[in-house]
Amino acid sequence: MGLVNLIGTFQAYLETHQLEQYGSGKAGWVFGLFTFLTFCGIQIGPIFDARGPRLLILLGSILVMAMMISLGFCNKSWQLILSISVAGGLGTPLIFTPAISVIAHFFFSKAETCNRNCSQRWLHRRRDLPLVLETLIGKIGFTWATRVVALIYLVCLTTACLLVTSRLPSNPSQRKLYHQIFGSSETPSF
Repeated sequence: MGLVNLIGTFQAYLETHQLEQYGSGKAGWVFGLFTFLTFCGIQIGPIFDARGPRLLILLGSILVMAMMISLGFCNKSWQLILSISVAGGLGTPLIFTPAISVIAHFFFSKAETCNRNCSQRWLHRRRDLPLVLETLIGKIGFTWATRVVALIYLVCLTTACLLVTSRLPSNPSQRKLYHQIFGSSETPSF
């Protein structure tokens, strides 16, 4: 999706502007919390299996768009935490997990080839948005640069909301969290 790659550009800019008085250590909490919430998205998989991708991608798109639009207006650290860490950190796995998981729904024998092709395309394109953002910040300023990137996201996320579907019907009665992964209390510990 590119948002994870943009975080480095945001961090480099915000540490020298809005978060300048906090220092790198305290400013890093904003981006560390983003990363933590993004990796907590492991719980999105069972919800995807039960409900399908549409609602997840729609909610993720709303959160990521809220982050991108509000980012230009943020001046205080708590505003940046709500915008980047919470909205961006929760929105990113809501988009990324269904977008990758839906490939296995449609391609049985060639799923690994399709995943590899998608990953390779992403690897080649992941450098574009940070370069666009960095160039735009120098030319039109941070606020307008985030709005331009938000417009790019709007086009991409609208396309994703319309095109990403599931082959399987949704099954709301399916369990959303598998507690067996946490082990049992009868297992001896060392």
